Amino acid sequence: MLERSRAIGFQIAERIRKRAIVFATGREVLEGQIQDSNTPFLIAALQPEGYHAVQGRTLEDKASAIARAFRRAAETGYGLALTTGGIGAEGKDQTLEALAQVDPQAALPYILKFQQGQGRHAKDAVRIGVGVLEQTRIVCFPGPHDEVLLAWPALLKGMKANQNKEALAEAIAGALRQKFLARSSHPGEVFLSSHPLEVSHDSK
Repeated sequence: MLERSRAIGFQIAERIRKRAIVFATGREVLEGQIQDSNTPFLIAALQPEGYHAVQGRTLEDKASAIARAFRRAAETGYGLALTTGGIGAEGKDQTLEALAQVDPQAALPYILKFQQGQGRHAKDAVRIGVGVLEQTRIVCFPGPHDEVLLAWPALLKGMKANQNKEALAEAIAGALRQKFLARSSHPGEVFLSSHPLEVSHDSK
């Protein structure tokens, strides 16, 4: 009976681990100004890996609403919750704030650093986020589709290796930083290694 209970427990845990939900975020997506190409791509990419992946509702740029969606995903037995968008340096970008509400120890590595307060940069950086809520791994991707394409292989490799949230977040951030190597000399932007560079630039 004990062995059978363990086997059933493992099957349930594996079933939960392979359930995924994908949320797009942002007013532009909600209002139809931008077509969401990320969710169909991620669902199609997850399915061959054995995941039962579904589309969640599009979330407004509000930390409390996004955090509620994370909690609901955990309550309903999703092992993976993915978001796209809302990780930038503008005040409207609230996805990482939501992640910190449900996992105060979430991994939030830098991708780009800005001079805070210049232009639309209400925050000092663009980051990605990986956190855990109960049995649910939460991964916060960028919104641009080309960046999702860059981030996906790092996420898949990290999940297969069962990386912890810190290692997985750094792997995804490292893949995304490659996009900005060529732009690192632009005024107002600083390319970051795993340790943020304290470099001052004039604003754009």
